[in-house]
Amino acid sequence: MIDLMARTVFRLLDFIIIAAAVAVVILLSVYIYSSDSGEAVVKITAADTEYIYPLSQNTEVFIDGPIGQTLVIISDSKAWISESPCENKLCILMGQISKPGQWAACMPNRVFISIEGGSDDQEIDVLSY
Repeated sequence: MIDLMARTVFRLLDFIIIAAAVAVVILLSVYIYSSDSGEAVVKITAADTEYIYPLSQNTEVFIDGPIGQTLVIISDSKAWISESPCENKLCILMGQISKPGQWAACMPNRVFISIEGGSDDQEIDVLSY
């Protein structure tokens, strides 16, 4: 008789624990995937400094690095490195970025720009997926 009662209580507790775990997963999923990510911003990182500008605000920013100044332009909801003191200018050739998750960098001058926030219309990188 006691064995039958222990099995019933154990099954009831199992059900409660599984239901609670499922509820937590569902609530976290709703919270994470439905949160408004706000306006897209351009995050510029250089040396020990970090700058954040709205992607919608047209501006030119001169960033000091170890080999000189890098010019970052934000215009028409796009950002790019326009001028840089590096030799090969690959950072300029990276072109414009406009979607969350995209980035460009001038490695010799240690300047990194990226788009964060905004809509959830991020493209999935097939190679890393």
